[in-house]
Amino acid sequence: MVGLCWRGNPAFSEDAARSPGLAPLRPLLEVPGIRFVSLQVGDGRREIAELGLEERLVDAGGEIERKGRDFRDTAAVARHCDLVISSCTSVVHVVATIGRPTWLLLSTAPDWRWGAAGDETPWYPAMTLFRQRRQGDWDEVCRRVAARLETAARSPSR
Repeated sequence: MVGLCWRGNPAFSEDAARSPGLAPLRPLLEVPGIRFVSLQVGDGRREIAELGLEERLVDAGGEIERKGRDFRDTAAVARHCDLVISSCTSVVHVVATIGRPTWLLLSTAPDWRWGAAGDETPWYPAMTLFRQRRQGDWDEVCRRVAARLETAARSPSR
């Protein structure tokens, strides 16, 4: 099972640049043989219905919200995920802190902690960074992630 989160805090001034939204993640949802769960809370959850993805993406974020948006609930769901894919959000820190494999989607101007280049971070050993190659081009990032996810899904060790 793969957890997804695509929007951070909309009150953060740089959120529009770091949050791709759900639409660019559609290629991930098309990878066969994988179940997806949303860790998204807040207004971003509306995108599941707006894009008609209720059958493909289980909305655990709704249950997390009903329980009060506690990070312990997010961590509990993430513990059952084989992988979590997220933009730069608090969710990515919670998941990586508990040691779950995490793929982080980054804009061309990421937060300082992710550095300017590379696909690894000293902060979280189980995290892989996927960086935009062109500013604002989330589609290309998500196609690369989907290809990597498809390869991982076919792996006999899965």
